[in-house]
Amino acid sequence: DPQWTSDMEKIDRSLVTASRIVDSGKDFAKARDELKGVRLTFLEMRQRLKMPYLLDDVVRFHDPMEAIHLTARGKTGEQLTDADVARITALFNDAEQRWAKVQSATVDSVFAPTAERRESLNKLMASETRALDALRQALAAGDREAIAKSAQGLRGPFTALHSSFGAEKK
Repeated sequence: DPQWTSDMEKIDRSLVTASRIVDSGKDFAKARDELKGVRLTFLEMRQRLKMPYLLDDVVRFHDPMEAIHLTARGKTGEQLTDADVARITALFNDAEQRWAKVQSATVDSVFAPTAERRESLNKLMASETRALDALRQALAAGDREAIAKSAQGLRGPFTALHSSFGAEKK
């Protein structure tokens, strides 16, 4: 891959920058944003090398899921505006399509999980599926309180799933 060296240098710079931010004790959100770039660079590298990896499908799901969560964050059903509900509805369609890809992803042998790990992943994925189902039902019913609650409930299961990729036991 001709971009390998420049991508690894970019990743290294991002890691150093994020580390400095954390060491300073300031703006942890900025450090998190810096690390998002690392995640996306690795995703792009694997795409170019045609290396399917379940985590990449999980990462692609992140953006619409996060936008839904942020639209509803801290709001009750009464506080959700018509524009919020319309935005959540539009984002939900994208999130649902991306989640379907996570659920149907084939696992490359290089990254194939053990049976125990696969069982753990399936449980974590089932939690996110239940959260999406709750939001789908709330949207269909037009129940703003349930929309607010279920939209805010998407991030927890996602975070558990995403974080599990760095927590494999050897």
